[in-house]
Amino acid sequence: MKITLKNFFANESGAVSTDWVVLTAVVMGLALVFTAVIVSGTENASNDISNYMANVQTDTDPLQANVDITASTDISLN
Repeated sequence: MKITLKNFFANESGAVSTDWVVLTAVVMGLALVFTAVIVSGTENASNDISNYMANVQTDTDPLQANVDITASTDISLN
């Protein structure tokens, strides 16, 4: 029994799988943290843009352009 336990603890056949599981868990944790930071920043930026656009005052109706068309002095109309 003592030899069987010694062989069991000395066996490294599953160590690589365990390393990959731990490494994958760390990478996924970091991805979740970075995603939370990016989502928060994007939400703040979109709220700022929305607030700015809601408070913009326009002086004229964009569908009615007031354009004064006059002839330039450097163009001869004759």
